Amino acid sequence: MGSYYKDATLSIAASHPNSAEKGILAKRESVLFNGSADFATMVPCKSSNGTSDIYIRKQLLSFEDMLDSKLFNPLELRGWVLQETMLAPRTLYFTQEQIIWHCRTCGRVEGDRNPILSASLPLNWTNPKAFITLNGISTPVSASREDSDQPPDAHGAWLRIAIDFCGRKLTYADDLFPAISGLAREVHRMTGDTYCAGLWRGDIARGLMWYRQAPVKETPKYLAPSWSWASKTSAVDGGMDPYFMIQNTRVLEGTSLEVIDVQLEYATSDPFGKLRGGRIRVKGWTWNAHLSDGSLDAQDKTDENPPSPSHRKAETTKGDQVHVNKLDVRDEARGMIYSLDTEESLEEFLKTDETGSPFLALGEGVLQDSSDVARRYDTDMMSGLLLRKSAGAYVRVGIFDGDAEGCRRDPWKLSVVDIV
Repeated sequence: MGSYYKDATLSIAASHPNSAEKGILAKRESVLFNGSADFATMVPCKSSNGTSDIYIRKQLLSFEDMLDSKLFNPLELRGWVLQETMLAPRTLYFTQEQIIWHCRTCGRVEGDRNPILSASLPLNWTNPKAFITLNGISTPVSASREDSDQPPDAHGAWLRIAIDFCGRKLTYADDLFPAISGLAREVHRMTGDTYCAGLWRGDIARGLMWYRQAPVKETPKYLAPSWSWASKTSAVDGGMDPYFMIQNTRVLEGTSLEVIDVQLEYATSDPFGKLRGGRIRVKGWTWNAHLSDGSLDAQDKTDENPPSPSHRKAETTKGDQVHVNKLDVRDEARGMIYSLDTEESLEEFLKTDETGSPFLALGEGVLQDSSDVARRYDTDMMSGLLLRKSAGAYVRVGIFDGDAEGCRRDPWKLSVVDIV
């Protein structure tokens, strides 16, 4: 389907209806016109040519406001629509408030005096046309500006696409990969990289560092390997918030992770479509640990030195976060945090953790945000995956963050692991 939208001269979007039974036109919502009860006011005018009437109205919502709120656009809550919107060179949206024009050059609504240039907007779902330039070659808009010294980051653009996609609705769970296959083809055409169940081989370390921030609902159908964000998606239910995020507050530098092999079993002949199975073999530094439901030692729990919120056990619906006391540095209360992405509770997980759970390091970086953790520690961090043995291989069950200096004191070893 992606090629139909990509090659279309014009796509017309019925943005306001929440079902296929409703038409493309709708009664305008006057409440959105800055509180005006009437859409327009007629004013009689006289000129040298005679008498005529003109209509005056208050300014409507701007282009950015209209595209920046899915609340005004039920169509943008649907999973399939993301690639349809991004691939189409020109789209005319019929919303309940006004008509919107958006192409790869500019965007315009009825209330704007001047068009908004697409190149002036960030690359996200508010500016989907920026993903593909007029010559048909995919390029993020942030790298297409003349004043940018950064190379095109198609992988970063893809992660933002995936995050947005997982906040949308799908009627059928196994439509997950087909619904973004057209966009995956564009990234492949730009980079030549190998598509790996929603991730890219050339960006595998960053792609693996997803974490869930919404409740898990397991689907009876196989969707993806455990190391892919697509393996545990809530896109079937949808919502305003994405299912997962990427550890983008860290710059993973000098990762030692090496991808040895990727094996994927496709359900069809489409290498960007549905999967029946998948396995990745990587070489990296591992450390086997026996986990516990711990927290900071009592010595660190003082009024002068309260434990960071990140070191407390979080709500089960957002993943259990656990502090591993073994890595504590008492004077600064450093340690390791791991966050589960499995459906089982923390207590159930710990009961089955008899032989230990390997940590697989993905890289080291520096906290770049202004969060409490960054202010407290101001230190290099090590990040990676939490694994569990399963039928001769490993499955991903979470991620970890730890103080890099503290982590280095423990017996890491270089290993080759298979993750399914």
